[in-house]
Amino acid sequence: MKNVFNAKNIHTVTDANINFYTTPFIHPKRKMQEHDFIYLLQGEWALGQNGQTYNLCEDSLLILFAGNTHYGVTPCRAETKTMYFHVSCEEGDRFLQNDSLSCIDTHIDASNNKNIKKLFAEVVNAKLSGEQRKANLYF
Repeated sequence: MKNVFNAKNIHTVTDANINFYTTPFIHPKRKMQEHDFIYLLQGEWALGQNGQTYNLCEDSLLILFAGNTHYGVTPCRAETKTMYFHVSCEEGDRFLQNDSLSCIDTHIDASNNKNIKKLFAEVVNAKLSGEQRKANLYF
């Protein structure tokens, strides 16, 4: 699956944090009105969206698109650590099944591009520091 985010509209980061799961935890089944971005810092986790399973490992980035049902397929491994942020869904954002070059993959292996991890952390840190505008701009 692919994602398109309308760059003409300013997206708002509505929530962000770092989670550490000392024991296995299953992600809740839900349908959110915001996009849910998850970066796996350590551990393993299988998450699903609309019947598609995504097996996450260290440095995996998963984009769960607004308005779609997502859920835990299996509990995460003990000692799993994630960063996440939620972003508003704006007019023009689309979830596609084709391979258009202008689309962003739902599941990304970011292990070869540390800038992705750095920018993800910037969004989370700005939001946690109360710097809403900065978080939105980093997104």
